[in-house]
Amino acid sequence: MSMSMSMSILTVPISLPAKFPWTSPEYPERSLVPDYNPVEFTSAKVYNPETGFCAVWADKPVVDVEAILKRQCYSTGSVVPFKNTKYGLRPFNPVGPTGLTGRGLLGKWGPNYAADPIVTRLVNGILQIVLIERDDSPGTWALPGGMVEEGQTIKETLKKEFGEEAMCTLSLEPGLGLKYVQDQLDTIFNKNGREIFRGYVRDPRNTDNAWMETVAVHFHIEDTKFAEALKLKAGDDAMKVMWVPVDDDIPIFKNLYASHHDFVRKAVESREDLKNAANFHKL
Repeated sequence: MSMSMSMSILTVPISLPAKFPWTSPEYPERSLVPDYNPVEFTSAKVYNPETGFCAVWADKPVVDVEAILKRQCYSTGSVVPFKNTKYGLRPFNPVGPTGLTGRGLLGKWGPNYAADPIVTRLVNGILQIVLIERDDSPGTWALPGGMVEEGQTIKETLKKEFGEEAMCTLSLEPGLGLKYVQDQLDTIFNKNGREIFRGYVRDPRNTDNAWMETVAVHFHIEDTKFAEALKLKAGDDAMKVMWVPVDDDIPIFKNLYASHHDFVRKAVESREDLKNAANFHKL
């Protein structure tokens, strides 16, 4: 992956504290300023030391080095790196310091795995993609992906997250309606998609001790009638969902969350039959 993909500065969500400004004109990226003193923060939604609450999807507050060493770090292709800190031995972000320690909004120490489906179609020669507006960041649009849960495969996560966020499967009662949507999901995701990216992603939730890594997979729907029949409806972590032209002149596409725009660009530019149906500004 390119360093520009991983190191771009993003707006920090309101639910995170201000990060320590760890770079300056005198010091290059990935170099610590002499007085580097990051803010320690783990959301009470992850772990609350006052009540003892720990989310079921989160690691325990004490770092389990043995368990974390069993996880693979996509960005390095090896085990998770560790570093001695004033809080003890902790996983350390392989890209470098972020200005924030602890887990922030993330549940896992070290890599937190996600999967991002890139679902596209052609309409009158224009390439379109399914995007959702995130409910945790109103006005921010993204791919309808999510976290890989324990025991889930990447493929299962891609299908599950797209169904929940872009087709509102969680609100459907068992019956013909749910079966119809599940059949549509099977048609999209039971074929082999093209893996576009696997690695560390620039994400405003990243900290020195917890970070996002994802697998992005492209599924292009060739059958235009099938694509038109998809029952898109926002659900779960999405406020809105819609087909959006792959066009940098459209702000919600150009300003996609985290590295999502990079993923889409890579997916499209690797297919000769789709290049001319999209509009990307020159880098």
